[in-house]
Amino acid sequence: YGLCEVDVAPAVALSYPQIYREGPRETELNAAKVILWLCTAVLHATVAFFVVTAALGGFGGDTGALGLGERGTAINAAVVLIVNGKLALETGHWTRLNAACVGASVAIWFVFVVAYSWAALPVGANAFLGVGAAV
Repeated sequence: YGLCEVDVAPAVALSYPQIYREGPRETELNAAKVILWLCTAVLHATVAFFVVTAALGGFGGDTGALGLGERGTAINAAVVLIVNGKLALETGHWTRLNAACVGASVAIWFVFVVAYSWAALPVGANAFLGVGAAV
């Protein structure tokens, strides 16, 4: 939405007042819509948590070789994908810059995970060593 927005001249804004009516009327952004978006976010995060947890072996005693770090990273990756998917669905006008930013957001997350999991960390801080290979 805001990547390519440009301010318009005051004369142009006054020539088309209908464009700006939603703001004062609070039809596009109000308390009810903010609460709805927050509830939707909680729902998406909950679904991501349970779907990824089930896919990685569930909550049982023998959950395989994956630890808390790997599971958390996989859940966070799912949330990154969900957020960018939601952004893509809500975008009304695509530009190359929009597409590049959404794609780069996802790509940078995975590059970060791999780089961070294999970085030379101080002694005792290697809990995430190899997480990138698991995810």
